[in-house]
This record gives sequence, C-alpha cells and structure tokens, in this order.
Amino acid sequence: MPIADIQPAPKQDVGVYMPYYQGNKRKALPYAIGLYKRGNLEGERRIEGGESIAFLATWNVSMLPADLNSMSHAV
Repeated sequence: MPIADIQPAPKQDVGVYMPYYQGNKRKALPYAIGLYKRGNLEGERRIEGGESIAFLATWNVSMLPADLNSMSHAV
C-alpha cells in the first residue's frame, strides 16, 4: 500500500487524541490513526547503489479505552 493510499480515520476517532497534538502534527493525526487501524504497512525500501528491499510491518490493533467503556454500557 503506497503512503498516498492511506485513508484518514473518522473524526470521532481522531478527536480523542487532538488535545495532545499541536500544529502540523494535527494534520497528520487522521492519517496516522488510519494507518494504525489498518494493522499493516508494506512496501520497498530503496537502497543507494543496491536493490530495493521489500518489507512488511504488522501490529496488533486494539480498541480505545473510550470504546471499551461505551461497549460496556451497550450490553
């Protein structure tokens, strides 16, 4: 997935973190959260004077504590 294909997270997901970020970091936050929620990133790392190296990074996606609280009220 190219970086340009990262979809921003919905406003309700971003709003939880907005108070902790200032300036230009706020512009990147929806995309950072969108990438996190995707759970993986793959691509190629260009090496000067050599061949590109493919990579795949994966991580576990967990729910926000606020989501867990709202789920307990729904049950």
